[in-house]
Amino acid sequence: MTAQRRGTIAGLGCGWLAVVVSGLAVGGCFPSEANFQPTYTEVAIFIDRTEAEERNRHQLVEAQEVERIPPLVTQPVMGESRLRGGSVAVYPIADNSLLPNAPRVSIPVGEANENKFQRFKIIEGFTTDVQENIGRLVRDAPILGIAEGLTYQQSFIVQPLCQFLETVDSASQPHARRVLLVYSDLLEHSPVFSFYAHSEEYVQEHRDEIVDRFMSECGSVTTPVAAGYQFVQQPLGKGQSDTMLLQARRVWNAFFQRLGLEEQSVLN
Repeated sequence: MTAQRRGTIAGLGCGWLAVVVSGLAVGGCFPSEANFQPTYTEVAIFIDRTEAEERNRHQLVEAQEVERIPPLVTQPVMGESRLRGGSVAVYPIADNSLLPNAPRVSIPVGEANENKFQRFKIIEGFTTDVQENIGRLVRDAPILGIAEGLTYQQSFIVQPLCQFLETVDSASQPHARRVLLVYSDLLEHSPVFSFYAHSEEYVQEHRDEIVDRFMSECGSVTTPVAAGYQFVQQPLGKGQSDTMLLQARRVWNAFFQRLGLEEQSVLN
């Protein structure tokens, strides 16, 4: 990406028991009878590494947000008969159009009669692994020297996301809950489209055409994707404006909604 780039990407009840695990309050309710299907949550995190070149790498994902991610998988919901399980995978976004293999951490669905404190130990290990995977990706993000002219020349966002969405099979796993977290300024800069090469007025007036370009990269996604998503859009960088980021966000919202995803504030 150019040197102008910068940025940083549930309910309680029924005899609830809370314990602090690794500085994180976790809880569980353990009803005795099974009335509902077990809930399995898949979380996919996309972190825009092109934003590391003008920011401290440890700020790509703020620490308090990292702490909120494991409970998306493990937090119980009132009325569920079994303890939640799921997985968290972390993907980098950079100047490569191909989606790399991602470190994935999983935790199984727990039984209603499972030992509570043993379950908390499992959650503790899961939480630690998730935080380490995110931290490792952020630490390893290259801090390219602007003074030496070492900057990302492109930023591929839509193509890796489409590659991931092509792997999501909502029909075969109807009970799975899916969440996408995208830490990025959302300023695509690739052969598909560049927000830097077009004016804010152009983006506003041609939003549907830009979404069509994005959709052309998701040609293999033939059915609506049953998933929620949240953008964590970052502070302004050099050469960026509030309007620029707002127009980009509107394009991405229209794109995801056309794919069948629903915007959610899962980290709030």
